[in-house]
Amino acid sequence: MKLETVGMYALHNHEHYQYACDVKNLYDSYVYASKFQVAYNKFVSCMNNEDIALQKTLKNDLTETIAVLDKEVEKRFRSFYNMVDASRNHFSKEMSDAGDRLIIVMDTYREGILKGNYQGQSSAVYNLIQDTRTDKYKNDIALCRVKDQQDELYRINEEFKELLILRDKQRATVTKLTVKETRLATDEAYYGLFSEISAAVLYEKTDAYNTFIKYMNETTERYNHTIKVRQGKKKSGRKNGKKEEVEE
Repeated sequence: MKLETVGMYALHNHEHYQYACDVKNLYDSYVYASKFQVAYNKFVSCMNNEDIALQKTLKNDLTETIAVLDKEVEKRFRSFYNMVDASRNHFSKEMSDAGDRLIIVMDTYREGILKGNYQGQSSAVYNLIQDTRTDKYKNDIALCRVKDQQDELYRINEEFKELLILRDKQRATVTKLTVKETRLATDEAYYGLFSEISAAVLYEKTDAYNTFIKYMNETTERYNHTIKVRQGKKKSGRKNGKKEEVEE
């Protein structure tokens, strides 16, 4: 049986990677040959790099959650700040003096919390909490009755900080490889692997890979058909004077 190949260059990005996954899954299911291991390992490594490069082009799934928590941190800070500010007008001089002392330290960090970037905001909140938890301000916090607001700001900021750390870890795993470069590497590895399998079938006169070839050819035909249909639409569009828009 002849092992057919697909026109990899004509596949859209998502199709290209999905086809590579189909190749891997069928190979894992029906091919058991150490002789192809080097070529197979190269192919898998290349498709993994392609996956990483594709992920780089996608919106980080944490972006929306981080943006929501950013607003929550600001909201908690404003609540904390407003209650301290209100205590400055209390009839009790002891409480008003405590409010005056606290507002000074809070104003030190206010701009960083409300106008800083994510990391700057989280750091400013952390430093504010650490300062106001010292013995110097502990009694003032109690007098102004804002311990709950202080604790809640700390809690939401810790949650925010953990998400920022997770996002940075995800970004660190993304290499500078581009989709185009990784696609070309996957193509080379794919054709190399298929050439080795085809050579084994031809020269060893074996039918050991027939099941793999059967299912692989059926899969390849589906992708080739998609390409033909798309190319037909593009030609039709050009004849009609229309530009066909293709989703990548």
